[in-house]
Amino acid sequence: MKRALIIAIVAVVAIGVQAQAQRIDQPRPKDSRSRFHIGAKAGLNINNAYDVDTRNFKSAKKSGFMGGLFLNIPMGRFLGLQLEGLYSQKGTNGTGTINGVEYTLKRTTNNIDVPLMLQLKPFKFISIVAGPQFSYLLSQKDVYDDAGNTTVREQFTNQDIRKANIGVTAGADIYMLGLVFSGRVGTDLLKNSTNSSLAPNYKNIWGQLGVGFRF
Repeated sequence: MKRALIIAIVAVVAIGVQAQAQRIDQPRPKDSRSRFHIGAKAGLNINNAYDVDTRNFKSAKKSGFMGGLFLNIPMGRFLGLQLEGLYSQKGTNGTGTINGVEYTLKRTTNNIDVPLMLQLKPFKFISIVAGPQFSYLLSQKDVYDDAGNTTVREQFTNQDIRKANIGVTAGADIYMLGLVFSGRVGTDLLKNSTNSSLAPNYKNIWGQLGVGFRF
């Protein structure tokens, strides 16, 4: 996964550099904050779980890939909207007990995240963004170490996983020579499950680093 992440980031940067090289002789406005922009980015999610209902579950961070497209919609020089459509890997690594049975869990979730953020543009080279985020769970993979005890797996199997979630996210983008360096933090507002199974119910919290380009 790390190799794929590096390849994706290098590809995004290479495309951005090539696009800028092709446009270098064209006149460019000194300040483009009032223009529409479209771009792409890729990077890393660092995810964890919090507000866990099951008290004996201890979560640890998990890293995953993030990548997708974004659109800058100006509302004047200093304000705008930023819409993103991202493929996003989240999850958790953790340990816990169910009915006295100890287990470890490595969970990977594949999601589509759609942040809709207000964009503040105090300078030409930086913007500050914040707003709601809508998420849809595409798939979930759990890897257990439970000494073959079916009690643990039955609890996870019977858990009603929430497919659609809503959260909030905020961060900043830095623009340099057509490249975009982005950082985000965010959290779900709803828990991952709609029932009170003995399997852990929690909210995702994440940090995100990305690099990309925009036109």
